[in-house]
Amino acid sequence: MSISSEAIQVIDDAGQVVDIQVPAKRIITLAPYLTELVYSAGAGKQLIATVSFSDFPQTATTLPVVGDANGIDIESVMAMKPDLVLSWLSGNGTAITSKLANLGIRVFQSEPQSIDDISSTILRIGKLAGTEQTAANNNAKFKDAIYTLQRKYSRLKRVPVFYQFWDKPIYTIGATHLISRQIELCGGVNIFADQDVLTLNVNIESILNKDPAVIIASGETHARPQWLEQWNDWKSITAVRNNNLYSIPPELIQRHSVRITQGMELICRYINSARD
Repeated sequence: MSISSEAIQVIDDAGQVVDIQVPAKRIITLAPYLTELVYSAGAGKQLIATVSFSDFPQTATTLPVVGDANGIDIESVMAMKPDLVLSWLSGNGTAITSKLANLGIRVFQSEPQSIDDISSTILRIGKLAGTEQTAANNNAKFKDAIYTLQRKYSRLKRVPVFYQFWDKPIYTIGATHLISRQIELCGGVNIFADQDVLTLNVNIESILNKDPAVIIASGETHARPQWLEQWNDWKSITAVRNNNLYSIPPELIQRHSVRITQGMELICRYINSARD
């Protein structure tokens, strides 16, 4: 079979054209969610290195690690001779991308902010890796799962929800965060959706005033955050009085991967438990 001389091209989330003459066979990911999306795109066998906390699927944990949240080992990346590096635009920063590009490494910059962005990323990775059919099939399953939950819950009685991911100080999400959109699709209302930001620091008084019927927390680990129980001191909050205090493992809700369908299923279930 002859190989076409026409380059494979996609536009990344930085608006840059990423082109490659033949499908990428040596891929490195610089964020855990990108590792998951490579497998969703059917290109797991082409993945040669990742970063810390790339723990799903299990196969990914056996791969070499080239960095973590504190930085990327550029020398290790170069030594592995990748033909494609997938970077997280806001997480890795433009300095890393520029360094790799200046060294002749092809980089795809990713910054998904919505469910549609996750879908788009899967399809673009599939195109660059030559696994388009698998990417399309898995993406269709992902979108079907989201649609099923939306169809079941989005038209039910609206429920005010407070989502917390840190306690000192208290941090939550604004309107532009993906989790806010998941809450909405489940028939909930993020009580801070009036804030057109990704995340924000809030105080107890503002939460008391908005009186959420459900409080959902997601900490740093799989375990239920200990600080979630501190809300039991505030009996005036509807969620506390009705014992609607829940937690979701961070990897199921904070990572921009297809596993957000599992996190969203929990969100929908918890919100539904607060309906009359």
